[in-house]
Amino acid sequence: MSGSSLTAAGAAVFGFGGTLLGGLVDHLATDELGFVFGLAFLLSSVFVAWKVRTQDWIAAIITPPIAFAATVVLVSTFLGADTQETYLSRVGLDLITALSFKAGLLWGGTALAGVVVLVKRRAADHP
Repeated sequence: MSGSSLTAAGAAVFGFGGTLLGGLVDHLATDELGFVFGLAFLLSSVFVAWKVRTQDWIAAIITPPIAFAATVVLVSTFLGADTQETYLSRVGLDLITALSFKAGLLWGGTALAGVVVLVKRRAADHP
Protein backbone atom coordinates (compact mmCIF):
# COMPACT_ATOMS: atom_id res chain seq x y z
CA MET A 1 0.00 0.00 0.00
CA SER A 2 1.83 3.05 -1.21
CA GLY A 3 1.31 6.28 0.65
CA SER A 4 1.47 4.63 4.08
CA SER A 5 4.31 6.59 5.56
CA LEU A 6 3.86 7.23 9.28
CA THR A 7 6.32 5.55 11.59
CA ALA A 8 5.26 4.49 15.07
CA ALA A 9 6.53 7.80 16.44
CA GLY A 10 4.68 9.71 13.73
CA ALA A 11 1.52 7.78 14.50
CA ALA A 12 1.80 8.76 18.15
CA VAL A 13 2.37 12.42 17.28
CA PHE A 14 -0.56 12.63 14.85
CA GLY A 15 -2.89 10.61 17.08
CA PHE A 16 -2.10 12.61 20.17
CA GLY A 17 -1.94 15.93 18.35
CA GLY A 18 -5.30 15.52 16.65
CA THR A 19 -7.03 14.33 19.79
CA LEU A 20 -5.48 17.08 21.94
CA LEU A 21 -6.38 19.78 19.42
CA GLY A 22 -9.99 18.61 19.33
CA GLY A 23 -10.10 18.40 23.12
CA LEU A 24 -8.72 21.89 23.59
CA VAL A 25 -11.08 23.45 21.03
CA ASP A 26 -14.06 21.64 22.52
CA HIS A 27 -13.20 22.53 26.11
CA LEU A 28 -12.58 26.18 25.27
CA ALA A 29 -15.85 26.40 23.30
CA THR A 30 -18.16 24.40 25.57
CA ASP A 31 -16.20 23.94 28.83
CA GLU A 32 -16.37 20.15 28.46
CA LEU A 33 -15.07 17.35 26.27
CA GLY A 34 -17.97 16.69 23.92
CA PHE A 35 -18.70 16.38 20.21
CA VAL A 36 -15.61 18.08 18.78
CA PHE A 37 -13.33 16.04 21.04
CA GLY A 38 -15.07 12.83 20.00
CA LEU A 39 -14.93 13.66 16.30
CA ALA A 40 -11.26 14.64 16.49
CA PHE A 41 -10.47 11.44 18.39
CA LEU A 42 -12.24 9.24 15.84
CA LEU A 43 -10.75 11.03 12.84
CA SER A 44 -7.21 10.97 14.21
CA SER A 45 -7.55 7.27 15.10
CA VAL A 46 -8.67 6.36 11.59
CA PHE A 47 -6.10 8.66 9.94
CA VAL A 48 -3.24 7.15 11.92
CA ALA A 49 -4.39 3.61 11.18
CA TRP A 50 -4.67 4.40 7.47
CA LYS A 51 -1.30 6.16 7.15
CA VAL A 52 0.93 4.07 9.43
CA ARG A 53 3.60 1.87 7.85
CA THR A 54 2.82 -1.81 7.57
CA GLN A 55 5.58 -2.83 9.99
CA ASP A 56 4.33 -0.32 12.60
CA TRP A 57 0.66 -1.38 12.57
CA ILE A 58 0.57 -2.05 16.30
CA ALA A 59 1.19 1.66 16.97
CA ALA A 60 -2.13 2.47 15.27
CA ILE A 61 -3.97 0.33 17.80
CA ILE A 62 -2.02 1.43 20.87
CA THR A 63 -2.10 5.16 20.10
CA PRO A 64 -5.86 5.91 20.47
CA PRO A 65 -6.30 4.90 24.13
CA ILE A 66 -3.09 6.65 25.15
CA ALA A 67 -4.05 9.81 23.24
CA PHE A 68 -7.52 9.73 24.83
CA ALA A 69 -6.19 9.44 28.38
CA ALA A 70 -3.39 11.95 27.87
CA THR A 71 -5.81 14.51 26.41
CA VAL A 72 -8.18 14.14 29.35
CA VAL A 73 -5.31 14.55 31.83
CA LEU A 74 -3.83 17.59 30.05
CA VAL A 75 -7.17 19.34 29.61
CA SER A 76 -7.99 18.66 33.26
CA THR A 77 -4.59 19.92 34.35
CA PHE A 78 -4.47 23.16 32.40
CA LEU A 79 -8.15 24.01 31.85
CA GLY A 80 -9.88 22.26 34.74
CA ALA A 81 -12.20 24.02 37.14
CA ASP A 82 -10.53 25.80 40.01
CA THR A 83 -11.79 23.78 42.97
CA GLN A 84 -10.66 23.09 46.49
CA GLU A 85 -9.66 19.52 45.59
CA THR A 86 -6.04 18.49 45.35
CA TYR A 87 -4.49 18.23 41.91
CA LEU A 88 -4.36 14.44 42.03
CA SER A 89 -7.99 14.15 43.15
CA ARG A 90 -9.25 16.52 40.46
CA VAL A 91 -7.32 14.93 37.61
CA GLY A 92 -8.08 11.42 38.84
CA LEU A 93 -11.80 12.14 39.07
CA ASP A 94 -11.81 13.78 35.64
CA LEU A 95 -10.07 10.75 34.14
CA ILE A 96 -12.45 8.30 35.81
CA THR A 97 -15.44 10.37 34.68
CA ALA A 98 -14.19 10.54 31.09
CA LEU A 99 -13.47 6.82 31.03
CA SER A 100 -16.92 6.09 32.44
CA PHE A 101 -19.03 8.36 30.27
CA LYS A 102 -16.96 8.14 27.10
CA ALA A 103 -16.07 4.46 27.19
CA GLY A 104 -18.02 3.84 23.98
CA LEU A 105 -16.04 6.54 22.22
CA LEU A 106 -12.76 5.09 23.48
CA TRP A 107 -13.67 1.54 22.44
CA GLY A 108 -15.13 2.75 19.16
CA GLY A 109 -12.07 4.75 18.13
CA THR A 110 -9.75 1.90 19.02
CA ALA A 111 -11.96 -0.61 17.21
CA LEU A 112 -12.12 1.59 14.10
CA ALA A 113 -8.34 1.81 14.08
CA GLY A 114 -8.16 -1.97 14.43
CA VAL A 115 -10.55 -2.54 11.54
CA VAL A 116 -8.60 -0.18 9.28
CA VAL A 117 -5.35 -1.96 10.16
CA LEU A 118 -6.91 -5.36 9.49
CA VAL A 119 -8.25 -4.23 6.11
CA LYS A 120 -4.83 -2.80 5.19
CA ARG A 121 -3.02 -5.96 6.26
CA ARG A 122 -5.46 -8.16 4.36
CA ALA A 123 -5.05 -6.04 1.23
CA ALA A 124 -1.27 -6.20 1.56
CA ASP A 125 -1.32 -10.00 1.99
CA HIS A 126 -3.61 -10.56 -1.02
CA PRO A 127 -2.57 -8.22 -3.83
